[in-house]
Amino acid sequence: MKDFLLKQYLDNPTETFGGSFQELAALISDNEVIFQSKTENQALSQYFFIDHETIHYYHSAGKPLFPYLTWFNQIVVNDETYRKLQLAKRSPFVYEATCFKKLVKFFDEAVQFASFPFDYTVIADVSKKASIFSVNASEQEAYLRAEIIFSKKEAFIQKFNYSGDSRLYTALWQILLSLLQKQVSFVTVVTEEDDFLLGVLKSLGFKNEVLWHVLRGVSRLEIHDQKAFESKLTELKARGLKPKLLLHSCCGPCSSAVLKKLADYFEVSIYYYNPNIFPAEEYHLRLHEQAKIIECLELEVPLIVPPYDYREYLTQIKGLEYLPEGDRRCFACYALRMKKAGEYAKKHGFDFFTTTLSISPYKNAEKINEIGIALEKQLGIPFLYSNFKLNNGYQLSVALSKQYGIYRQDYCGCEFSLKELQKRSVE
Repeated sequence: MKDFLLKQYLDNPTETFGGSFQELAALISDNEVIFQSKTENQALSQYFFIDHETIHYYHSAGKPLFPYLTWFNQIVVNDETYRKLQLAKRSPFVYEATCFKKLVKFFDEAVQFASFPFDYTVIADVSKKASIFSVNASEQEAYLRAEIIFSKKEAFIQKFNYSGDSRLYTALWQILLSLLQKQVSFVTVVTEEDDFLLGVLKSLGFKNEVLWHVLRGVSRLEIHDQKAFESKLTELKARGLKPKLLLHSCCGPCSSAVLKKLADYFEVSIYYYNPNIFPAEEYHLRLHEQAKIIECLELEVPLIVPPYDYREYLTQIKGLEYLPEGDRRCFACYALRMKKAGEYAKKHGFDFFTTTLSISPYKNAEKINEIGIALEKQLGIPFLYSNFKLNNGYQLSVALSKQYGIYRQDYCGCEFSLKELQKRSVE
């Protein structure tokens, strides 16, 4: 079976994966990736051309009935490939892993099952694509119910449940197998990891145990709100994952609380790109304070500093110079700095990029995130939603600046906000 299966639902296409669809393809060679065609016939024939095992996950005209119940893309990888790609670590907000075991029993010759010391009945419903077999122990109030897909010489058991005395479990499976051996050459069972069940299946001759990882796609839109953002941070820590995050920082004071927030969850690098700051002496003073707060917080955070060129900012906001603070001139400034950060993150293999800008009570967090999401689509690098002023983020940054003696500027940084400050001071 190919190491890597990639599938999109035929009748409900989605742009869930966006750039990561291309990212996945780039991680492994072309012959390991299966792209599902848009028509059912093409999809089925494509899978049959690969090999028979592939069909396990794509019965019913190319749509898997088990183990997925979602509208998002599905990826199935074996354990070796899962470790090789380390997919969950690269994109923890996009993939959630579930493990399944697959076992196979071959009927090389007719198996003589012992007689059973209880009466039983079997009910078979073959009216649907997935046949339903129910084996009932008449007086024991126990049953085994299995959904089975028959394909050529195989019976693929995709879903099953049991109720009753556990001592009857093996016997009910034996009854089911005695029926199936008359129709197929082998039986495949896929199940979640369950030591008791796996023990029963192995005692009945099931072999070739294989661990599979089912990676369910999660829409990136789901992390573009604060509640989901907080829950994903908790999930990251519980799973021991630390993705690489490029954090654009507007200044040391603003980055202080953000670093405290994110350092436990990400491998953070600071990207200090702020050509808007005027004059140059102010730029270098703020850069010094940026390095100082990293040292004070005792964090191993790289500080990346592109060349300072005030002309880049003036070109970006040309024609918007005399708009008030908080208007389109500021939005253009956000976009300039965030795009530069996104481009750097994409080029240097970061998993996410974001900015400290939203921590300021004077900055429009909704607009910042709107720009970030647009850049995600444009650049193909995930943007980490942020509204760092929430949960007293701004107040924490003020407290940390006071604690460590960090210089806090009294104007945004550009020459226009400086002029407004000077004007208010005169008045």
